Amino acid sequence: MDQTSPAPETQHQSVTFTEGLALDCGRSLTTLTIAYRCYGTLNDAKSNAILICHALTGDQYVAETNPETGKPGWWDQLVGAGRPVDTDKFFVICTNVLGGCMGTTGPRSPHDEQPHQPWRPVSGWVSATYWSPVRAWQMRMALPATGSSVP
Repeated sequence: MDQTSPAPETQHQSVTFTEGLALDCGRSLTTLTIAYRCYGTLNDAKSNAILICHALTGDQYVAETNPETGKPGWWDQLVGAGRPVDTDKFFVICTNVLGGCMGTTGPRSPHDEQPHQPWRPVSGWVSATYWSPVRAWQMRMALPATGSSVP
C-alpha cells in the first residue's frame, strides 16, 4: 500500500481582482487571481519597474528556484544584483500567465458556468496576465517589457 502523502500546495504570491475580467472572446471571469514574483525595490516615483513576460510553458520564478519543481530561475543569469537586469536599480515583476497553474486562475479554478468542470482555454489571457498587475499597482514602466511572450 502506498503510504506517501500528497505534496503540500505551494502558496504563491498573488493578487486577486474581485471585479472580474471581461476577456477578448466575450466571456468573463468573475474573479481573477494572478500569481507573480517581484525582485528589487520600487522607487518612490514608481519609475523603475520592469515587467518580464514568460513563455506559455514558463512561470513567474524568473530569478529564483521554483518551489514546486525545484528548477532554477529560467533567467537567473540575467536578473539579479549586478546582472543585466539589475535588481539593485530596477523593480522587476514577472507574472504567471492566465491558465498557467502556478497560482494564477486556470483550468482547475472555480467558475460560474460549470462549477464542477474545468474551464476551457479562452483568448484574452495576454492583456489580463501581463498588464493587470501593473495597472493595479499604478506603475509606469522604466523600460519596455521584455521576455519571450511580450504582448
